[in-house]
Amino acid sequence: MRDEISGASGRPAGRSRAALIALVAAAVVVAGVVSLRRGVEPVRVRPPASPPAAQMPSLPGELGPSPGPLGLPAGPVPALSLGEVCQPVHTDGRTRLDVSFTLVNTVDRPVTLVRVVPELPLGGLRELRTEVRSGTCAAPGPPVRTGVIPGRGAVLAVFQLGLPPTCPAPLPVQATVAERRGARPVVATVLLLADLGGLHFATC
Repeated sequence: MRDEISGASGRPAGRSRAALIALVAAAVVVAGVVSLRRGVEPVRVRPPASPPAAQMPSLPGELGPSPGPLGLPAGPVPALSLGEVCQPVHTDGRTRLDVSFTLVNTVDRPVTLVRVVPELPLGGLRELRTEVRSGTCAAPGPPVRTGVIPGRGAVLAVFQLGLPPTCPAPLPVQATVAERRGARPVVATVLLLADLGGLHFATC
């Protein structure tokens, strides 16, 4: 009798334990599926707002107005432009260097050449004399008596420079050109020679 009672009372306990295990297993499966879906679903990111048109960078090839010093608008474009630097550049190799070049009026109206002077950013060289002549590199003319250059005309400028006691090969030569159109003066600097390395000097 006791064996029958104990066997009958043990069956409900075994069934409840099996049901509990089944519930725990189902909960684990559901949790795994949920976590898997979270890992697979793409994350939605809001695209960044477009910057205002004023802040958009320029595309390659798009050129805006070139700023001047301190970000201010650039000044007027010079009418006088460097035509050519006369070759060969003449020097005695010891004391003197002559640099000749043409200035061309690129507009149809007359332009006044106020002055043209050497610009020597590294020093060493020194100005001896500056002449402005008519003609070209191949056929120099006499000195001009007026600074007015007709439309599409040209002049020949000649810098006579003194050489330093040391080797001048690395020294550049530039020119500062001041012109006037009407009442508006315009000043520009042009590069004539990046250095003097192609010339023979006794001190090098």
